[in-house]
Amino acid sequence: LGRERELAAMPWLGPVHSAATMLEMTELWDALAQHSAQEFPELISERDLEVRRRFLATLAEWYPTLESAAQPRTLVHNDFNPRNVALRKDAPGPGAPGGLRLCAYDWELATLGVPQHDLAEFLCFALGPRASREEVDRWVELHRQALETASGRTLDPVAWREGYKLSLRELAINRMAQYMMAHTFRHYSFMERVITTLRRLLAIEGDG
Repeated sequence: LGRERELAAMPWLGPVHSAATMLEMTELWDALAQHSAQEFPELISERDLEVRRRFLATLAEWYPTLESAAQPRTLVHNDFNPRNVALRKDAPGPGAPGGLRLCAYDWELATLGVPQHDLAEFLCFALGPRASREEVDRWVELHRQALETASGRTLDPVAWREGYKLSLRELAINRMAQYMMAHTFRHYSFMERVITTLRRLLAIEGDG
């Protein structure tokens, strides 16, 4: 966390987006949003398309926050969902209590970003379209506290929530739009649930 230069120098790190590259690709993001709405109107409504286009129209205003000092970046999996994680049961041993250990695999999309990015994606898959504000508050805060403990750094709760909110926006115009494009050719049984949950999570953050 916060070792951005060191991470950026790693030869295995995937492309790292910036406000400049995101703006440069605005036409692509818009085309993907239109494609989703045209191919799957039952999933992406006219209102959803309006929301995504609003994110694109204001990209230069909000995306730089994800690169600011208030949002320390780290290594992110960038495909962090139940399809790529498992829990391994470790047996107790000398100095080790045993229990469950997270195993995340398929790291080929790993990049540099705010840690809330992986959290936002995981919640889109793990929660449901009826997720409550209280549920979201609980998991977002638990994630912040866990990272504070692991890193020894203080993470401002207000800035943390803002980073989570903006990560949802980025997911909507980038990763989820790419999922929808792939869904055109290969049916993803999880797609409807994930997209409707994303809509709900955005609405909780006032972005619906």
